[in-house]
Amino acid sequence: MLFLKTQYAGIEIHKLIIHLFKYLSKKYFTDFKLQDEGEYWETGDEKVLQDNFNRYTNLINNFVTAIESFPLLPGETFEDYFKRMMEFIRDKK
Repeated sequence: MLFLKTQYAGIEIHKLIIHLFKYLSKKYFTDFKLQDEGEYWETGDEKVLQDNFNRYTNLINNFVTAIESFPLLPGETFEDYFKRMMEFIRDKK
């Protein structure tokens, strides 16, 4: 199993890679499976791809913001840090 991450390359590069794999799979591969988190492989729909890119970009940005605004305390283990963060998130809901 191999994987390729295109989130930071952008939508146009993602589409180019999907079209390349579609070509290769038809011409050279006999048993090829591709799982596309952007769902462009399955749908060919740019709107679906854009929505998925936006969703993953927002998740990444929100995670970065959470870590920046919720720092690790001196002497705190990562396990305790994540427990404290999850309790904070749960309490906010």
